[in-house]
Amino acid sequence: MSLEVGVIMSRLSSAGNILLIRNKNLFTLKGHSPIVAPEKLTSFWTHKPRPNACVLKTHLLTNNTAQTLSGSHHSTRCSWANLKKLLPKKVGDLKSIRIAFVGDSRVRDLYSFLWSIMSGEPFDPRPLHHDLKYFSGPPNNVKLQDFYWIPFPDESVKHLTRQWCEAAEEEVPHVVVYGTGAHYIWSYGQGGVKNFTAALDLVALHFKELSARTNVVWLPILPIMRSKPTQRKGSNDHRLSPTAERYGRRFAKVALSNGLFLWESAYQVARTHLERYRDNVHMGTQLLSLVICQLTSAIDSGSCRGGF
Repeated sequence: MSLEVGVIMSRLSSAGNILLIRNKNLFTLKGHSPIVAPEKLTSFWTHKPRPNACVLKTHLLTNNTAQTLSGSHHSTRCSWANLKKLLPKKVGDLKSIRIAFVGDSRVRDLYSFLWSIMSGEPFDPRPLHHDLKYFSGPPNNVKLQDFYWIPFPDESVKHLTRQWCEAAEEEVPHVVVYGTGAHYIWSYGQGGVKNFTAALDLVALHFKELSARTNVVWLPILPIMRSKPTQRKGSNDHRLSPTAERYGRRFAKVALSNGLFLWESAYQVARTHLERYRDNVHMGTQLLSLVICQLTSAIDSGSCRGGF
């Protein structure tokens, strides 16, 4: 096995699915250091029924899935072999589901790529540093909950989550995807890790409160390289930014310590396929396809209430 997995236990109780993660090598590929220290890796995450949430198949966003992504040809799993056939169907099932994306340019890419598949419009990777709201009229009639440009873990996150905590049910997203870190790394470098962690701790409290109403998914800090990658598989490891990896470990610890769900398999496929980045920071379209397939596979669209 290429992935070192500790213990993942899932049980059904009257409160819902309780996922106990004791993974001694979280985010670990053979030959690489774990993104979270083993002694910090015990976390409870409870998926209780929420007033406005879809059922989220969390096992499809964890390490277990990453193992099948590049090697399996199973028709219901995301793999390079079946993406072109599988992805449009999975995305098509979500046209009435409210998915909100909050964060920086790498989160924006996920939002824009998902929108391009839903609407049939070309993917737009331009660096648009502002909120986005897309809507398609007939015949597609697609509405995707907005992208919120909040690249730093600051008060803007608090205000947004507070709005959703107090909003009417039909105004709350079914799923919220949050990612941050890249801009903090560029702005403050290695010396900013402590302040980043403190700011993220506060943000986590607000998302924890929001998770009582809907599904909150934290996108890990994906790999950042110090120079543009080559297209040869396995040739880019030396380009990885150690500072970004350090921030990523802190991000993961904060998520787990606050009981927030961490989208581990997104990091796994990005780390494994650095050659499929379009630059040293952003995933290319093939990687975006695979990661969006993970997300859309995990959302049980039939369980969602109050669509558009």
